[in-house]
Amino acid sequence: MMSSSLRLRHIVVLGALSVAALIPSVAAYAESTTTTSSEVTTTTVAPTTTTVAPTTTTTVAPTTTTTVPATTTTAKPISTGSVSLIWAWILGAVAVLALIAAGVAAYLGKTKREQAQATWVPSARAALETASLARSMLVSQPTGGDSQLAQVRAQGEDAARALDRVAQNAPDDILRQAASSTAEGLRGVLFSLEAEHLLRSGPTAPTAEQLASADIARRRRAAELDASIAQLDLATRPPAR
Repeated sequence: MMSSSLRLRHIVVLGALSVAALIPSVAAYAESTTTTSSEVTTTTVAPTTTTVAPTTTTTVAPTTTTTVPATTTTAKPISTGSVSLIWAWILGAVAVLALIAAGVAAYLGKTKREQAQATWVPSARAALETASLARSMLVSQPTGGDSQLAQVRAQGEDAARALDRVAQNAPDDILRQAASSTAEGLRGVLFSLEAEHLLRSGPTAPTAEQLASADIARRRRAAELDASIAQLDLATRPPAR
């Protein structure tokens, strides 16, 4: 496949060639609209013959005066329509340059996002594996928890903090939301587990209704966590080859 830098170079070269092709047309048209014409004006003075009255019958030879032809150069004015067309060509060239610049900027932005996502995905996958392991330990806890509850709670909180860091460095809002939702799902299961543990270990025995509500809350939190984990897994899964 063509590298990113080589594709960018091709885009810039094609744009430059397009603008360069427009410039000779504008210059040729501008030159053709300004022409000079030479008109020769010749003024000839008729010969003048002067005869002196005869004293001893003397005739003076005729004197002829001829002026040198004058050459006058008159510039043909450029019409308003021609000026408008020249400006249209110039504005068209500027528009082409603007389109090329926008295309290059969009390409660079896309390349930057792709590179950022490629760097982010490995850390997100690692945090996802930690969250999945913590989820298994949290859900497998017996009703009300046991002596390992503190250790399980610590592992769940560590996984949630790792997901917080992943969300903070996410390259876009969709991936950021997926990581944040998974972290919130882990903390939700932790909260429901601790609430049920406090309910069962309190000085007053819980009622059946309280135990049922705690069980429903725990299951609902676990379902939300599973949905968040599935969403993050789908967002960070390598593309199929």
